[in-house]
Amino acid sequence: MRKIFLFAINFLYILHFVGLLNIISILPSNNSTDVNYKDVTLFFWIVFIISVSTYIIFLRGINYLRISAKFLLSRKPFSEEITSNLKKSGKHFLITGILALFLIIFIVFDSSLYAKLLLSIDLIGYLFLVAPLFLMIIGMFLLIQSEMLLIAKNLKSENELTI
Repeated sequence: MRKIFLFAINFLYILHFVGLLNIISILPSNNSTDVNYKDVTLFFWIVFIISVSTYIIFLRGINYLRISAKFLLSRKPFSEEITSNLKKSGKHFLITGILALFLIIFIVFDSSLYAKLLLSIDLIGYLFLVAPLFLMIIGMFLLIQSEMLLIAKNLKSENELTI
């Protein structure tokens, strides 16, 4: 059962990494004939760089969470690695949520790009804003969970000393 769970975690991480490669592949290149270079503005590059940076931070957060899962599955729930990796993962998810919310606000203020995305925003409704908020909530939860595990580890070590 543990091997299946580790395989699933690693497979999902690889899928997200492939997603990053797909994002990078949409860059306009000199070989493509269907890209009008007058449409590629500085705003596009700013949004693209922020998006890729956000995705890389998200991938790092998933990686720290993956490392924590490996330690948890090895039945070492109070190890220092779990608390530190959960804290790192929580910080990365919190930063990802903040950057994604900033990116959404940035896109909304550019009226031309917002008009292009308006149809898709109407189709998905409020999920447009829920995803960054959800990432921030998950990040705060992981930060709280790492502190709780640290407190539990300290209490466990104190109880072992008194016996």
